[in-house]
Parts: sequence; C-alpha cells; structure tokens
Amino acid sequence: SHSIRDFDNHATRIVGKYETVDTYYRRCSSSTYVQSVSIPLLCISALDDPVCTREAIPWDECRANKNVVLATIKHGGHLAFFEGITASSLW
Repeated sequence: SHSIRDFDNHATRIVGKYETVDTYYRRCSSSTYVQSVSIPLLCISALDDPVCTREAIPWDECRANKNVVLATIKHGGHLAFFEGITASSLW
C-alpha cells in the first residue's frame, strides 16, 4: 500500500465488509458523537498525523459544541507529542 487510505481500501474495508473505504470511514468515525458531548472534552490533534488526517477532524462539529475544545498542533504524528525544547521525551 502507498497510503493508509490505500491499505484501508484493500484490506480494512474488506475484512469489515464495507462497500467502500468512505463508508468504512463514515461508519467508524467518532465525529457523529461530538454533538452529544455533554461534559468538557479536550481533543488534541497533530495536523501531520498520517492516520487521523486533518481532513478527518470534525471542525464544524467541535465548534458547534461548547463542551468541546479542539487543540491542534503542527507536529506530533499519530501517537507522540514531543516535550521540551530538546524534544528529549514524548507524551
């Protein structure tokens, strides 16, 4: 595969029995639940995340819910955020 989307199209959607990769993304996304968040929620997302891309962020849904704060940063990848000026640790 050349990308996550390509992998999902050729493997994940087939195993999950979804008609298209977009159907898989839509049905498995947590974005449909954002409107129902009733307690304060902080979402942190790196804009260079190769798995949860910036296109997948539910921007409008987050803006519409006063209980949701969406914080984005330029770099961080998928599961790591560097800490400190020397980036000697991750969190």
